[in-house]
Amino acid sequence: MTDQQLRTCVADDKARRGNENSKGKIQNFTELILATLFQPPPPTMNLDSINGQDLTGAFKITNLVVSGLCVLGGFSQLFHSFHSFVSGLYIIAFGAVIGGLEFRVPAEAYVYASFLFSFIGRGIFYTFLGVSLSGGSIFRIFAGLIVFIIGLAYIVLETVPSISPPDNMNPDGSMIGLNDDEGV
Repeated sequence: MTDQQLRTCVADDKARRGNENSKGKIQNFTELILATLFQPPPPTMNLDSINGQDLTGAFKITNLVVSGLCVLGGFSQLFHSFHSFVSGLYIIAFGAVIGGLEFRVPAEAYVYASFLFSFIGRGIFYTFLGVSLSGGSIFRIFAGLIVFIIGLAYIVLETVPSISPPDNMNPDGSMIGLNDDEGV
């Protein structure tokens, strides 16, 4: 419907009603419809502007948040039952490993945990941790939800070619510790 057709319909409606009190309301309603129909579309997100930027700091902070939430959530479920105790120990260990990988990456890490060096592998792992962490208390539900959402974001990042993984997720030799022969 064009602008002129819409104005004609509104004018016909005004003439049909003949009520002077509703004239102001229809005019405001018409202006609202016209403003809504003919406003420019919102700007779209351009991921090309991210291309070439170093997002290592953002990924490091995100991974440390996940690590902290896992460790705290694991501690909060240690003393409920035997199952919760064992599950809490695993979640604490996984959180500590995630945090440790942000500062030093041993050469064996890529061999035994290669899934942590891609966005999709890390994202699936984070969603698993988020589901394992949730339940039992408000804090664990919140922590599990945050970790799960970050995991989904990492899975989506795998499909965005303009965003490259940070240096500590790069298995091609730029990781700290990958070429160290001291530990081997």
